[in-house]
Amino acid sequence: MKKLQYSFEEINTKIITYFLITFFLIYGINLFTTGFAIQYSSPLDNNLNPNFQWVLESPIQFFIGYLFSFLPYPASFIVVQIIAILYLIGSCIFLCKHQEIDKSSLFFVLALSPFFLIIFTWFGKPDLFLIGSYFSIVAFQRVRPMTSLLFFIIGVFSHPQIFIFLIIFSYFLNLIQLNTRLIFYLFFCYLIYFFYLANLGEIYGRDNFIFDNLIGLITTGVRNPLFSLFCTFGWLWFVILFNKKEIPKIFFFIVVLIFLITILTVDHTRIFTLLSLPCIIFLAKNYDIRKFIKNINRYIPIWFFLFFQFQKSDGFIVDTTWSYKWAPLLKDFISSLL
Repeated sequence: MKKLQYSFEEINTKIITYFLITFFLIYGINLFTTGFAIQYSSPLDNNLNPNFQWVLESPIQFFIGYLFSFLPYPASFIVVQIIAILYLIGSCIFLCKHQEIDKSSLFFVLALSPFFLIIFTWFGKPDLFLIGSYFSIVAFQRVRPMTSLLFFIIGVFSHPQIFIFLIIFSYFLNLIQLNTRLIFYLFFCYLIYFFYLANLGEIYGRDNFIFDNLIGLITTGVRNPLFSLFCTFGWLWFVILFNKKEIPKIFFFIVVLIFLITILTVDHTRIFTLLSLPCIIFLAKNYDIRKFIKNINRYIPIWFFLFFQFQKSDGFIVDTTWSYKWAPLLKDFISSLL
């Protein structure tokens, strides 16, 4: 335990593995499989009920699943998720290597934020592909720019709306360079994406959902305002406050903009975390997170904060996947005994 508490410069694969296992035991995992069973065998067709057609806007898993369509649905889904995990791990390794980001700093900015909580809670969404693509673009843009086209395609097909914001925010935080190649990649990838949408025909997408439920979304978004703010960066807010005099104003402008965007979403913490990835990388790249960790650990073990997480979803504060999966069942069981 002493090693886990004090060896901040020695964060390694073993410690991260222990952390993830413990995190899983505490928070559980929620499998998001909407649309996969139907679409992975025919990703270019619209076979979904209008209530679920919004998942067609993020079809990367259906296309990758199609490569394994000879397998039964559960097996194909598992293979796709394994690919997503490996993709994310590889992108983190290359991000640290090519951007000269200390791996301990990257781990702590991710772990202090709700990053791991939203990955486990929304496991099965295309988030891992989106994050892996974004990390890879930041990692390779300067050293191997020609390889970025594949990452752009995967990112656009993971979540086209969030992806374009990631590129814009990264430019203003000086994480990527806006050049002719990047603009061409964006134009080319979105052109392919719009051809994909045209092939599907008219669908009930995210924009339709927002317009049809605008008042309800705003009401949900402003519910629990204080916790809404905390459920953005989570404990990472302390790192931001610790370095607030050095952090540029553009950083806080982007944070406010992201927060306003999340008011129009149901999964508040998840969307904020995904949109704020440039901010998270900016902190890991430019500030000594280990210095903050050492100062905090004098009073409270940092692992307390890493393992005490919650998020805002559908207007409510949610702690663990285990709780909202099993608490109702446990309540019914106890009620049956009384």
